Amino acid sequence: MKWDFARRTAYQFIDSVKVIDNVRNCAQTEVLPINESQTRPLARLEPEKQKEAWQRAVETAPNGKVTADHVYKIVKGMRETEAPKGIEASRCEPSVPFREEPCFVWSITARDYG
Repeated sequence: MKWDFARRTAYQFIDSVKVIDNVRNCAQTEVLPINESQTRPLARLEPEKQKEAWQRAVETAPNGKVTADHVYKIVKGMRETEAPKGIEASRCEPSVPFREEPCFVWSITARDYG
């Protein structure tokens, strides 16, 4: 191996550069990701969602320090409330009254099979 790292690692670096370029075009923040571990969770999102997730991470960073773990939690929260493509989400009342997180009902629409 020429650079002494795995193919998977090379693709993670490539994805990282794409995310940083995308976030850089977002004029809402001057803080950019500084390492690949901060961008890895963002790479799982669509480009517009990457900008939104990074902005949230910067705004809510504990002690003003954006960590990879914090970015991961932001992205995870966004993905949990996002319906998969072709599936619609609607809010429902939680079955347990003290449950704090939102409850979603997923339904497949007929147009997805037409």
